[in-house]
Amino acid sequence: LVHPSLAWETWMCPATAAIDIGGFLGDTALPIAAVAGASGAVLSFEWNVISYMSVVLQAALNPSLRILPANVGVDARDRYDAKRLHRYVNVPAWVARELPAIVPHLSLIKIDVDDFNEAALESLLALPKVGAAAADARRRPVVKYEWYQRARNEGCGAESQRLWATAAKLGYEVHAGDGTPLPTCQAAKEFARRLGKSLRQFGGENLLSDVMLLPPGVTMANRQQFCPPPLPAAALA
Repeated sequence: LVHPSLAWETWMCPATAAIDIGGFLGDTALPIAAVAGASGAVLSFEWNVISYMSVVLQAALNPSLRILPANVGVDARDRYDAKRLHRYVNVPAWVARELPAIVPHLSLIKIDVDDFNEAALESLLALPKVGAAAADARRRPVVKYEWYQRARNEGCGAESQRLWATAAKLGYEVHAGDGTPLPTCQAAKEFARRLGKSLRQFGGENLLSDVMLLPPGVTMANRQQFCPPPLPAAALA
């Protein structure tokens, strides 16, 4: 069975663009790109060079899809780690600066970078509201966010509370993977309780380990009604 939060065709709009923050092995970039289709695109950011090469391989094996891998780490600000010989970037700011034509056509952002999840989420403040999203906030990209195991193990501790606070600052509402609204962390605990679980019992791909951040007015049922305009062919030229 495919879990609702993995039904990418629900959240990703065909012929648009996505940002995959934490590309890992390309296991999410590929199905997202399949929904985007030949005229869409997925920008995949992965800092681990071995995992990054797997994303490169996924792109090479699927030439009809546009998967664009980048071997960089993600953070709230651009920096270079001399010890690791590695570059970190604020992904939304980098995309807005280097590929501005893509921004009005973003329909999905996936964040799964473990200890850097909070920084990656906070970095979305750098993403400008342009095009259709400026006129109608419901056309902003949906965010699939890893609610990190450590944070869930602490229940509704400080790290989890910051998730809800940052989502509100960004103008998003938190939902479970099946689209159930979770207005507070306590609501998430109650949601887990109704399923006979606790927050710490959730792991892997399920209803709470990855939450959906949706613009107000967007639901799982109507998401495809509020897509950004298709990605023009010249956007990546």
